Amino acid sequence: MKKLLVLILALVMVVSTAAVSMAAVGIGGNLRVRFESTEDDNYFSFDRLALSIGGDLSANNGFKSELQVRDVNKAYDLRLDHAYYYQKNLFTTDELHVGFLPLAWHADKSATIKGSLGGEIKPGNSLGFKYGIKAGAYSLTAYVVNAANGNKGRDTLKDSTTGFDLGVRGTISPIDGLTLGLGVVQDVKDEDADDSDLDLVVDAVYTWGDLGLYAEFISVEETRNGEAGESNSGFYLEGNYALTDKLSAYLGMTAAEDLVGKDKDRIVAGAKYKIAPATALQGEVVNCDDENNITLRLRVDF
Repeated sequence: MKKLLVLILALVMVVSTAAVSMAAVGIGGNLRVRFESTEDDNYFSFDRLALSIGGDLSANNGFKSELQVRDVNKAYDLRLDHAYYYQKNLFTTDELHVGFLPLAWHADKSATIKGSLGGEIKPGNSLGFKYGIKAGAYSLTAYVVNAANGNKGRDTLKDSTTGFDLGVRGTISPIDGLTLGLGVVQDVKDEDADDSDLDLVVDAVYTWGDLGLYAEFISVEETRNGEAGESNSGFYLEGNYALTDKLSAYLGMTAAEDLVGKDKDRIVAGAKYKIAPATALQGEVVNCDDENNITLRLRVDF
């Protein structure tokens, strides 16, 4: 199966390269730098430089990719964030992605720099395929990816194992402004040892005028050496408000000590100011175990 996926990806890239002259190729990206103030240290750091390349090969297919240079534990890491071919309208209002993919597990709508609980739990991007269908207020997405997930976050490097992660996500929008989602993924940690996690998320995104609300409930059931292990859960809540066209403020909290570790529950408060259409300054305070960490981040899109 793994060899087949690699072969498919290679063929896709060859076809995309051959057709690139016919494509409307777009090149963009962003640069992020930050200042950190913790109980022990204060420092400036280079956060990320991302270069995005994509293009439409026709009205229904094309490719997307992004290469990043990131600061991981104060060391530079060059990584491929994603690179995949997409095909729309195969049978209905559907879409197929093949390549190195981001997983469609949670809503991923946090306004914070720290991110939501779902972003900490979900597997990293990996090689595989994803198929999604949209029908009015409903959507359903399923995916199969290599379990050797990589590029999970700012402070982690690639894990290594064999096997495949299987997942599915569905959403429904029962009223204007409200979207409810359910995601499930079988996250293989070590296929040889028969270690895996069954991750489940229920989330909700609601917008009403300038107010935005975001909530996640997450449950993780462990399997270790083929035996049922611990079952833990937690939740994340966030609210944000647009004070002006350029300034917004937000507040979030995580209660998931069993999932993320003892004394790791946190409260986040921050604001984001759009200096220019492609430039934003964001700052937040994270209170974790009675310690306050301050982060300021400047992002420039190009």
